[in-house]
Amino acid sequence: MGQSLVDFGREAEAKPFSARALELAASPKEILCLGNFPHSCTLYLRAMDRALQADDLPTATLAGANLVGEVDPVKASPFSRDDPAAKAAARDEAVSILSRAADRTDRAFVAGKLLAELGRWDLAAMAMKKAVDLPEPKSQSRAVLAIFQLRTGDLPGYRATVAESLRQLGTSPEFNDAAWIVYLACLSPGGPEDREAVVRIAGLALDRPWEEPRMKALALCRLGQAHYRAGRDDEAIRLCEASVAAHDFPLRNTAWIFLALAHHRKGDSAAARRCLERVAAWEFEGPNGPAGFWDATAQAILHDELRPLWTEAGIEPPAPPGLLRPEQGRTPR
Repeated sequence: MGQSLVDFGREAEAKPFSARALELAASPKEILCLGNFPHSCTLYLRAMDRALQADDLPTATLAGANLVGEVDPVKASPFSRDDPAAKAAARDEAVSILSRAADRTDRAFVAGKLLAELGRWDLAAMAMKKAVDLPEPKSQSRAVLAIFQLRTGDLPGYRATVAESLRQLGTSPEFNDAAWIVYLACLSPGGPEDREAVVRIAGLALDRPWEEPRMKALALCRLGQAHYRAGRDDEAIRLCEASVAAHDFPLRNTAWIFLALAHHRKGDSAAARRCLERVAAWEFEGPNGPAGFWDATAQAILHDELRPLWTEAGIEPPAPPGLLRPEQGRTPR
């Protein structure tokens, strides 16, 4: 029998980085074991690079995600053995490798996500733009690009991406596609100029016989968001209240955010405060989650918009959800 990664790990305990450990990391389970080795940052980095070159994208994603967990100053494990200088070097090299990898649609999508998790939103947006422009893009690439453009303050790019997504939906969109695009179009006050187009798409999503309360609640929330961005506060309040009453659906926190915004714009500070208290109590990654990376990013963008409301209400705002760091600042609009 050949030597296993676990056996080799016992021998390597006192050794520096070893190519043999990387050789033996041939499965996802063994990739996860690399964290037990000295110089695990380097091991994850090499595993990611090797997988990208071999077009093994699931392994590249797994190794890259573990690398992020090692080098991220917020998420890094307290048990990591690598010193700060090694982590910084691995982080810089990972950014370089991922930037070069974004030369094909599939690799560009993986590279863009990992670059965003490393906090390089500018390069993440560039990679995701390649994923959209190259032949046969993934269906979600354009939606993710819109989020990245908004995080980097590229409002013209964000508006153009959302407008093209709305155009591609057509007149009979699938519900999941419509719900995502409406969500994206309503993430910023600086969204698409044709607000009524967003309302129409959201209305199409709601105008069907929903047997599942969760899906109807989500459709009501999306239509409420669209009406708020179109300037119709009363309709937004009616729809978002109906949404939270219909079902305890995941990410219903979005409905409370738009209820707070609509009540505040109407001048009803007491009602806005009650909604803000619901937002502040939301356990984004607890029993009501967990949230995915895209949801966490989008929710953090909406949390930026609530900043003046928190101050006015005298409520301590919750920490932004997900993988977003304080030094990234607020989202330009």
